[in-house]
Amino acid sequence: MEVHISILETKVVRQTSERVIIANGIRPEQQRSIVAGGPIALAGRLSYLGYYPWMYTHGINTADRVSNVRAIYNATNLTTMQEKLHALNISYVCLGPDETQSDTYKINYKLFEGWKPVFEYKNAYGQSYKIYKVG
Repeated sequence: MEVHISILETKVVRQTSERVIIANGIRPEQQRSIVAGGPIALAGRLSYLGYYPWMYTHGINTADRVSNVRAIYNATNLTTMQEKLHALNISYVCLGPDETQSDTYKINYKLFEGWKPVFEYKNAYGQSYKIYKVG
């Protein structure tokens, strides 16, 4: 596995080649996204909530954001999900292994069935990443 190094505010962050591929799939016009992990930062984009345990260890209270993201992924209907996304000014949503295998989020996949991904990638382990533009 190829590893890339990013320097963010004098901290060294290891990035896998997989995350570099995903970061390259994040288009410049994308505003704020829900993505867990490093691809969004590597692409130089804003993230509403990344990997929240890291944020928490830096003293940032993530409870409200985790609750909001949970409400989005767990929404029971498309209107509720889209209203929440628009209220939070979130333009893109990622469904990757960090989200789909999370114990925190139970994704309602039916809500994404009508959305066409703007980016798709499947890694060597068969895990897929999809980025959706909020409609």
